[in-house]
Amino acid sequence: MSEQGKKLAQCVRAISAYGKEIDALRAVLNGLLLQAIDNPDMPYARHGDPVPAARMDDSEWIYTDVAFSIPLWYIRRGPHTTDMYLGYQISLSGDGIGFSGNDAPLLHVFLWDEPADLEENWMGYPLDAKSEPTLVHNRLIIWPRANRTQWTFSIDLLSLDSSQALLDSIVTPAIALASLEAEDGILQILPDNLQGLVVYKNEDGLIAVDGERESEGI
Repeated sequence: MSEQGKKLAQCVRAISAYGKEIDALRAVLNGLLLQAIDNPDMPYARHGDPVPAARMDDSEWIYTDVAFSIPLWYIRRGPHTTDMYLGYQISLSGDGIGFSGNDAPLLHVFLWDEPADLEENWMGYPLDAKSEPTLVHNRLIIWPRANRTQWTFSIDLLSLDSSQALLDSIVTPAIALASLEAEDGILQILPDNLQGLVVYKNEDGLIAVDGERESEGI
């Protein structure tokens, strides 16, 4: 086998191995999130089955993003309807990781009024200015909505090296933010020392200028 052929085979094996690791991470994270949401002390409850999604690159050989959205009903709001979706999006390449100064895979944690379908609704840079995103404390992106503010925070995927890291960096802050009624507690929920937390320098490059973003996304 030629040297080039060996390198190609090694790349394929590496991608396959990373895929298995990500699947294992997702299985653990899904279980932790569902367990936390099913706590009877929470102000919300699951309302239907989780919504999975995936996106491939242009060649349709490699998955670049996967997502998992859990429908929530906020109990005190009355009728049994889906109010919001709590979930995450794993982005390995492309617009899901493409903000200034970053080229590493990310895991985005969100509370949105629609599931992440990776076709019309997803976390991608730069953000659509028409959706009026705001960066809070350089770490939480929020979007104003009539029923409840939407938000996203992001974690360096490679920092998530254990079940405890998934619990500490994703599940615990996500559950706390989903129950938060004001912005006062954000720095306590997402402190500077939270493992893997993405802290943006500012909004430069995060929000699209006119004509910069051709796709829709969040």
